[in-house]
Amino acid sequence: MNIDILCEKIELQPQIRNRVLSFIEDFDFKSVDKQQKGYLIYRNMNEALTQTQAILGKDTDGIKILSCMLKVSADTYEIYQKKGVSDKIYFDTMKCFTRFIDETYKMTGELCFDRYWWTTRQAGCHSWLLDGQLKGMLSDNSNIICFQNRFEIFDEGEVGKDFVEWLYNTKSTDYATLPENTSLQINMKKHLLAGGEIRNSYGRLKEIY
Repeated sequence: MNIDILCEKIELQPQIRNRVLSFIEDFDFKSVDKQQKGYLIYRNMNEALTQTQAILGKDTDGIKILSCMLKVSADTYEIYQKKGVSDKIYFDTMKCFTRFIDETYKMTGELCFDRYWWTTRQAGCHSWLLDGQLKGMLSDNSNIICFQNRFEIFDEGEVGKDFVEWLYNTKSTDYATLPENTSLQINMKKHLLAGGEIRNSYGRLKEIY
């Protein structure tokens, strides 16, 4: 898999795709080879990200780090195949890049990539979606609870606030002003106003999946 084909398959925004392809024309990925391999090992991800950014230098629109992450994603295609993961699941998973850019555009009006801190977690799962407290806010057959049930939680993780952006499409931490358009938004808002917190829990996919 090469980056150009991956960009096409995940329907990356044309403007972003052009910027990525322009960058990789003159970039030597060997300069970040060690760091790229680091993304494949969970405990090394954060260090690999920090080192990659230091090597890349100024990256106002995030195209440099996006290009590196797309390269890693393209390189893992064969790993997915060997594990019997279908193309649909692979490309649907990698569409996170496209979705994140869309979400940022809706909030800021700028076409850029600013979710590099999250996409490194695509290799396992480390997310607020795995916080067990959500079971008290949603029905047993909700998509989020069905997702949670696929994982074995091995660490409750640290308290985070990034879920606010995903759930409410805002970076505001003024919880009283958060919208109440869905049952989860309503229940989460009550939880937060009562002093509750949400954790980015760590989980491993159960063998059955």
